[in-house]
Amino acid sequence: MCVGADRVQKAKMQTLRSEFEALNMKETENIDDFSLKLNNIVSNIRALRDKVEESCVVKKLLRAVSPKFLQIASTFEQFGDLDNMSVEELIGRLRAHEERIRGHVGDNGNQLLIGAHRLHEACIVLLEHYNQQNVEGCFDSVQKMQTEYFFVKNKLETLLKLHNELIAAGGSIPRQ
Repeated sequence: MCVGADRVQKAKMQTLRSEFEALNMKETENIDDFSLKLNNIVSNIRALRDKVEESCVVKKLLRAVSPKFLQIASTFEQFGDLDNMSVEELIGRLRAHEERIRGHVGDNGNQLLIGAHRLHEACIVLLEHYNQQNVEGCFDSVQKMQTEYFFVKNKLETLLKLHNELIAAGGSIPRQ
């Protein structure tokens, strides 16, 4: 019985590794959605007690970005310390680049909702890892929750700043 379970686990691991290698960002996809897919695969691999080095995930992320990120990805590859860069740091830098491309602040409200949703999903994944007594999965989930918390916090601060600037300039915000 243990042999069968071991084979199933190895097959699942091979499938996840194949998904990891084949994953590429679609042209219409944003960095948050793509990094969530990548992090889910990595979390599932780690949940099966296989190691995935942080630098491996960073390098994969840079290889898999859509063409709109190729210039910044190339810069990171040439001048960044990829062996010591965290996935969260890279995602943050790619988000900043994406916002610059999009024309600055634009849709902070939508981004805030997406960030809050991702934070909620990270909490659910943490609960699943906890129920499975998967310590490493719990640790990864807490890191993801921390990343999403800071994303939501930064968006709220940006919205509050924009709100205050609008009010100070004599404007108002329509109520729906």
